[in-house]
Amino acid sequence: MTNHVVTIIQDVFHHKLLMVRALVVGLVGAIITGQLVILPLMGIFLPDGLNAGGSFSWHLFLTRWAPIHGAHGAFTGWLIARLHRSVRGAALTVFVVFGLPAVLPRLFRLALRLSPMFFPILAQSFWPVVCLVASGLIFVKSVASKNPTPSSARLNL
Repeated sequence: MTNHVVTIIQDVFHHKLLMVRALVVGLVGAIITGQLVILPLMGIFLPDGLNAGGSFSWHLFLTRWAPIHGAHGAFTGWLIARLHRSVRGAALTVFVVFGLPAVLPRLFRLALRLSPMFFPILAQSFWPVVCLVASGLIFVKSVASKNPTPSSARLNL
């Protein structure tokens, strides 16, 4: 485990411009697909949001929201990993780490107020991230067998 962490950190520092490109590609891909695909789908399948009768609905979350946003996260993760195959773990890590500051303040506010919406917001915040990382690491084959790089050879990908 520590070998993987060290390899990812080394890849980030050795491929700084590639990591910036991964961040930009991920953001552009997420914004474009979010505006062109996700917002229209949310308008069709969840016109009132996740509030059924004024309170949060786990049923709507699990049956409508999670599949749509999970697919969005999976596509974004696949896009980042596909375009940055030799350093896919580092590229996904950089994208996730730079995306977390957008989510954490809202979660801290809800936790401090002991809001009943903390767990639903936590689930909404991290479900796309889980799909992003899983798709990037599972569905994109490594190029280690064709073109070994020092980082992929160390990770045995």
